[in-house]
Amino acid sequence: DGVTFYGASMLFRSKNAVRFYFTGSCEGVTVTVNGETATAQQKSADQWYVEVADISPQDLDKTITVEVNGELSVVYSPMNYMARMREKGSENLQALLKALYTYHLAAVEYTK
Repeated sequence: DGVTFYGASMLFRSKNAVRFYFTGSCEGVTVTVNGETATAQQKSADQWYVEVADISPQDLDKTITVEVNGELSVVYSPMNYMARMREKGSENLQALLKALYTYHLAAVEYTK
């Protein structure tokens, strides 16, 4: 239907979030995140995003599946972003990601 996956990014807030970006019009299409209905937000005339918010530290290694009209499916984990940016991100971002990964490991151990 003219919708294509453009990329993903992370937002670092009190709880982390992942944004999935799409080109084309998401107006009137069905979007789901892990099987639950979600709403695409318009960023510009031809760009839309779906935000998955409030990702707990122990869940940073869990995959997120975003589907558009049951045809386009994107499976992504916050760890994908962290691994990609570990090499090419700024020095400050690399330090943040290293700390976040250490925090993730401690949270997983704590919640066992």
